[in-house]
Amino acid sequence: MNPTYAYKLVDTVRQECRFALAAFARLRSALNEADQDWIFVCAHAVLLHSGQIARFLLPARAASAERGEFLRRELAVPAASPLLAPALRELLDRSDETYEEWVQNLQSPHYVELSVMPQGALAGSSPDVFQRRIDPDSLRFGFRHWTVDLNRLAQELRRLDNACQAWLRGHTIW
Repeated sequence: MNPTYAYKLVDTVRQECRFALAAFARLRSALNEADQDWIFVCAHAVLLHSGQIARFLLPARAASAERGEFLRRELAVPAASPLLAPALRELLDRSDETYEEWVQNLQSPHYVELSVMPQGALAGSSPDVFQRRIDPDSLRFGFRHWTVDLNRLAQELRRLDNACQAWLRGHTIW
């Protein structure tokens, strides 16, 4: 791979990590302030930037497979990384279609748009009745039919950011 391209690629992934981590930090503040709108704006921003990273690490296009292999190898991305979860890529792929499918598969079209409450408070409730839900204690974020552990994701983002920084220090574009 061209050294300049490789450097820029790793630097782009590093920047996406930083955007996601900045959104995660703001999410923590929004939770402390009980600002429901900002809670979900930030949670979605974390997922959006994490999804961008996921697309770099596991490209959908076969012609870009080499790029994904390069990044996963050079940045030591483990196979169990939450950044490789299909849900992150799905968020970017077909959000309108997944919304339609989710609504059509609900037992009732009456759902709750936003929910900020501990998982234990949901006992007896199907998670499907919440389009967006977050447990402020565990930071498990649910969006329609899937759930992401935002703490685990942030931990992996920090690890990846450090791996990018180390890689960049050891390489040059000149």
